[in-house]
Amino acid sequence: VYGVLGMAAAAWLAAGTVAVYAKRLRVGEAKSGAGNLWRRFRLLPGAAHGFAMAHMGMAVMLVGITGMSVWAGEDIDRLKLGESINLAGYEYRLENMSGARGDNYIADAAVVTVWKNGRQLSTLRPERRYYEVEKNFTTEGAMGVGFSRIVYAAIGEGGPEQGWIVRVYYHPLVVFIWLGALIMSIGGFVSLADRRYGFVRSPKRAKTVEGKLSEVAV
Repeated sequence: VYGVLGMAAAAWLAAGTVAVYAKRLRVGEAKSGAGNLWRRFRLLPGAAHGFAMAHMGMAVMLVGITGMSVWAGEDIDRLKLGESINLAGYEYRLENMSGARGDNYIADAAVVTVWKNGRQLSTLRPERRYYEVEKNFTTEGAMGVGFSRIVYAAIGEGGPEQGWIVRVYYHPLVVFIWLGALIMSIGGFVSLADRRYGFVRSPKRAKTVEGKLSEVAV
């Protein structure tokens, strides 16, 4: 129910924005044909274009917020090689574990493949690192980014006999949050470019032939 309400609100905001923008462009009026649409677009103030972009960006962001709030999920389990976790229709399979060494750490490096409907979508390589100087462990997660979702995996302690702790996440539509914020910011800059807010140079004082000061527009 919350997902339907969120998507309906985003659609209502997008439709209202398009309607208002079309009205300002005088779309559908008797003397406003397709031939002079570009001219009407150029004559429209920058604030009007920015208004439309900002509200459309809010609608896009609302789609992402709804997806993350309603359909996001996470799970954790102890897996041996070849075993998997199923989350939101995605299968996270632990394929391999190996040792790795960096400049100042040693690590357990995992290979986790993500599958859906028998098709491999992503290969994730999370690590569990041990820093010998600080004597502490850190978890380096790995993510696979798609237009409609982000899949994420992190590896924990374990071994070949008992398996390793694997935590997986599914974040749907999160890209729409970033995209909506970008559209809104561009709309703000477009509004600032409105010609009505342009800088006007102040008049310069100059001497006339008679030696008196007068205002001369530059």
